[in-house]
Amino acid sequence: MTYPAPTVSGGLAPVTITCTPPSGSAFSVGSSQTTCVATDAQQRFDRCTFTVTVESTPVLGATRFVAFGDSITEGKLSDGNFAATPYPTGVRNLLSTRYMTQQFTMVPEGGGGETTSGGVGRLPGVLSADTPEVLLLLEGVNDLPSGDSSRIGPMISNR
Repeated sequence: MTYPAPTVSGGLAPVTITCTPPSGSAFSVGSSQTTCVATDAQQRFDRCTFTVTVESTPVLGATRFVAFGDSITEGKLSDGNFAATPYPTGVRNLLSTRYMTQQFTMVPEGGGGETTSGGVGRLPGVLSADTPEVLLLLEGVNDLPSGDSSRIGPMISNR
């Protein structure tokens, strides 16, 4: 941890400053007290104390994601155009911003127009090929126009 030297006013030059622990020291996670002492040529001194707080960097246990689903996962908008940032890319960007010491893989597996039954058939192959640690699942929107709500529901993978 590097911190700026304290500002000294007054005293007879030369004034020396000694900090314990010194700037550039390694600090453990948590709070540590630092004390700086300024001593002038007449051996007059003053001190200041401040706290240095080091927070641990958050870490996720999984870094390999697959975003599986329909055209929304693929990044298509309702007008058929593609979104500037499809949601899988947005999620990866958010993860990278929050967990800065980790690299994330986001495999996009969106299929435009896919129904839940199509997804059920496609999912095992995607899981085998991509071997994700996390599955982001978005299916069922294309089942709504048919009125068959029996096909809308959870898909469970015992992985």
